[in-house]
Amino acid sequence: MNAPTIVDGKQCIWLQDFGWHEAKPLAEVKAGDTLVYTGGMTGQVVSVAPSKTGSTISVTVLEKGKQYIGKPRRSSTLVAVREG
Repeated sequence: MNAPTIVDGKQCIWLQDFGWHEAKPLAEVKAGDTLVYTGGMTGQVVSVAPSKTGSTISVTVLEKGKQYIGKPRRSSTLVAVREG
């Protein structure tokens, strides 16, 4: 994923096929948020839980009826289409 950039005073990430899209730090993502990925795929955040050390966050996302668990670094930036 691309590094975040400030566009019109907002933190954004470039998404292929979409252009610049407002994003937020992983630490601010919560259950109920909808994420968008390059190519137009979306996922609904089911749960967010910090690791024991706090360096990563376990994020469970529902995509096309299947649940996926990712463990990105706490400092990562994710694109939230809308907040839940």
